[in-house]
Amino acid sequence: MNGSNARTYEMALTDPISKNPGPPLWVVGTDGGYLDKPVKIDPVAAVNSKLVMMSGERYLVIVDFAGYQAGVLWSERPAVFWQVVDQEHR
Repeated sequence: MNGSNARTYEMALTDPISKNPGPPLWVVGTDGGYLDKPVKIDPVAAVNSKLVMMSGERYLVIVDFAGYQAGVLWSERPAVFWQVVDQEHR
């Protein structure tokens, strides 16, 4: 769960020593309940490489750590999302 009141995070797993990407995250549920099928968040993929978590969101995630020793769940940087406001309609 993202307990922050104003921050968005991009979550992925990585090896803290080698900096190699870790195992994929399998999202099986959200605030709305279980998903119809798992969604793979793979840190080496071109798309879906990070799990973006907005304020107050929660996800049910499964991770298979077989073949891995230790790792750190990290956010590369707080993601910045904003809305472009049309100057004419302010």
